[in-house]
Amino acid sequence: MSGFVGFVEEKNENTERIVREMADRIIHRGPDEDDYFVGDSVALGFRRLSTIDLDTGGQPIYNEDKTKVLVCNGVLYNYKELRDDLLT
Repeated sequence: MSGFVGFVEEKNENTERIVREMADRIIHRGPDEDDYFVGDSVALGFRRLSTIDLDTGGQPIYNEDKTKVLVCNGVLYNYKELRDDLLT
């Protein structure tokens, strides 16, 4: 199972270092990939354990214009069926 960390605080010179250190503490939750988001008032970190969607399953996830960001832990095991339903 992957893991994520985060905190809410006004961005400062230590924000990125702190969120990276937090994510390093949960490397056992996701040794395959890590990534981070640092905004004006929130910092998010993600550690990934790859199971499916190996090429495009990275996080954080952004909307089209990158005005919203999300980290989550979840797997859609029936993604093929859901895709087929959406295409019909």
